[in-house]
Amino acid sequence: MAINLIAELKPAELSNLDFTYDLLSSLTDDELEAVQAVAIAFLKKDRQTKLQDMYTPFQAKTEDQLISRIDHSLEQIKSGKYQDAEEFEKELFTEIEL
Repeated sequence: MAINLIAELKPAELSNLDFTYDLLSSLTDDELEAVQAVAIAFLKKDRQTKLQDMYTPFQAKTEDQLISRIDHSLEQIKSGKYQDAEEFEKELFTEIEL
């Protein structure tokens, strides 16, 4: 129904952007705020979808996955495969200052 109304109102020579601009230019400030709220909601939804599609290094884990990771870390510590955080920080800053 809304599509039919738009087709009737929109002159054929106007692009969608120009037609939308014409519509917006006749709205009151309150009506423009309502349109802005809808546009922002669309943008946020689109942004959330894009963020979900991106790789995130800190993903939620099940309890079993978390315990497995902790056990793996404890084994690394027992075998001496660790470094004190302050020592690592000093090395890092030394490399950066070079």
